[in-house]
Amino acid sequence: MNVLSLFDGISCGMIALQRSGIIVDNYYSSEIDKFAISISKMNYPNIIQLGDVINWKDWKIDWKSIDLLIGGSPCQGFSSSGKELNFNDPRSKLFFEFSNILNHIKTFNPNVKFMLNYSYIDHDRYANGKGKLYCGTDIDGNPTMDYTKVTEPAGKGGDDYGLIQARIEIDF
Repeated sequence: MNVLSLFDGISCGMIALQRSGIIVDNYYSSEIDKFAISISKMNYPNIIQLGDVINWKDWKIDWKSIDLLIGGSPCQGFSSSGKELNFNDPRSKLFFEFSNILNHIKTFNPNVKFMLNYSYIDHDRYANGKGKLYCGTDIDGNPTMDYTKVTEPAGKGGDDYGLIQARIEIDF
């Protein structure tokens, strides 16, 4: 399996895959924090470090070979502990790079799978009254990130499993 991990941190995606018994042929990492990268390199020297997600169009990788795209884009702009700038926070806008990369991979490999690790949202301005996340399916059953068009929410919250840290994952 070939994996592309965006916002990779210390490569916890690789840890999860290994612990799940999934054999990874190539693991591509996009991360900019030098301390996280040094830990990743120490634990997994074979990971292919790609650098900043902003420069993804310059990456020299075989896009059609990517089987799994994983990541969790920065979400400080959505935090109630911060200024709640939402997509006006430049870090939050990096979510769209994840989306752009996914769409790019799909042009070469329409069967690519992805997992987006994103913070649990339980507020009507995001959840459109549906309770969990503004991502889901629209009236025609198509996946959408436009919360105004969601008729059926997607994802599971960590609190659904009795966990203290509430996170959701979206799998398509």
